Order: sequence, then C-alpha cells, then structure tokens
Amino acid sequence: MNQGVGVAGIYVRDQDEALDFYVEKLGFRVHTDARNGDYRWLTVQHPDQPSVQLGLFKPQPPTIDEATAQTLNEIVAKGAMPPLTLVVEDCRAAHERFRARGVEFTQEPIERFGNIDANFRDPSGNGWKMIETRRGPHARQIFQIASGARVNFKGSPNDLEHVDSTGSPLAGASVHDHRRRYLHFTRRGAAAGPIGLLCAATATLPAHVQRLVHALPALRRELAAEEAGTVSYS
Repeated sequence: MNQGVGVAGIYVRDQDEALDFYVEKLGFRVHTDARNGDYRWLTVQHPDQPSVQLGLFKPQPPTIDEATAQTLNEIVAKGAMPPLTLVVEDCRAAHERFRARGVEFTQEPIERFGNIDANFRDPSGNGWKMIETRRGPHARQIFQIASGARVNFKGSPNDLEHVDSTGSPLAGASVHDHRRRYLHFTRRGAAAGPIGLLCAATATLPAHVQRLVHALPALRRELAAEEAGTVSYS
C-alpha cells in the first residue's frame, strides 16, 4: 500500500479559468470534477506524476464565510501565498512553449546555483517556480562509480532486467555468486551490458553505493527514454 500526500490544494478565483490554465496551457489533465450544490471539487494532475493531485479550490461557503473568501482572493492575487515548484526537463524550451500559450512569466529563465529556473503566475496570482532537472548525467555517473569500470551506455535498456521486481539486484545471491557472475559478465564484454556488470559487483560495493544501485528502477526509465530519443540533456 502506498502512503503519502494524495492531494495538495491551492485557492483560485475562478475554477473554470484555472482549469483552462492548468490543462490547456500547462498540460495537466483533469482527475476529478465533482459538484455538491455550489461546491465544486476540482483536481488536476501532471501526466508524469499520476500519484499526486493538485486541487483547484475556490474559497467560498460553506467551508469559509464570504468575508474570509474575499480576503483569501486578495492575498492570492498579491502573490503572497507560498510558491509552488514545477520540474521540467528543459527550462528554456518549456518557457518558450508556455509563453506561446499565454502564460505570464515574472522571471525569464536564469542559470544559477548549478541549474536553470524561471517564475510564472497563474490567473489567480499563485506563483510558480519552474526548475530544470538534470538527473540524466548523474545517472551515468552513478553507473560508472558503482561498476568501477568505463561503461558503454549505448547498449539496450533491456539490460536493466537483471534487477528483480523489488528493485533488489540479483536478490538472494551469495557473495560468491555475485563474484562468479561478475567474472562471467566481464568475459562477455559489451554483450553483458552495463547493468549486468553493475548488478554482479553489488556485493563488493560500499553500502552507500549499494543504495544507489537499488535506485535502478527509476534510472532504467530515464535511460530508456534517452535511448528512445525522448530526452535530451544540455
């Protein structure tokens, strides 16, 4: 059973306006749109993050009184609410794409602190910081460090199938088995693939590197996307 945050909500002045912004301009999709009298439960989610919903809620009775609702709308419009963060693969490309759709940016993309970020607002005034992710190169470094050898990353992503469904490399194998597989994969050379070499050597790695190895399921998806040409890194 998965546990954690399921819905995080923000206040919007007009739910139809917010729905158009987050779906048509930012590329989110509707998860739930249900009504109970005048109250509307409206949530959207990012297509790459289906486990989390963003609630687009209008401050109104019966949850709060009219005077408080008006105050909240004014606070949001001033940009005084805590900032939100949107992670993208390419900040500059996303900036151009969103700006062409009418998104109001309050800060152009800036390269700083080892990354690139930009700021924009939704129609109600909620502020967003858009940050570029650079996990790809780090994934390669993890494989190089953990395997202790130079690795050819042009191999098929299917090499990652050496990891079992729990994410544990060669689960249940003894140290002897790991070393035997390591020698076997080494003799096979490039045909073994980087993940075969990495998993075979797991038992002899330091604990902190073993934890990185257990992150292989997520790294598998990233390398597969890169192999398919759907991800590019600057």
